[in-house]
Amino acid sequence: GKKVVAEGVETEAQAAILRRMRCDMIQGYLYSPPLPAEQFARLLREDRRLAYVPPVPHRAALAD
Repeated sequence: GKKVVAEGVETEAQAAILRRMRCDMIQGYLYSPPLPAEQFARLLREDRRLAYVPPVPHRAALAD
């Protein structure tokens, strides 16, 4: 079968919708900004993963 990749995901709300839609892969600034090739290659060589840091709620959302 085919796999679906969502690119340009910037918010947790976008990611949540994509997960509910069973999107196979998600990428974007929510997870990491673009990396220089050498830094990316180092992550692969060292079998490291990018840490996910949940977004801080917008100030307006905190007022509710």
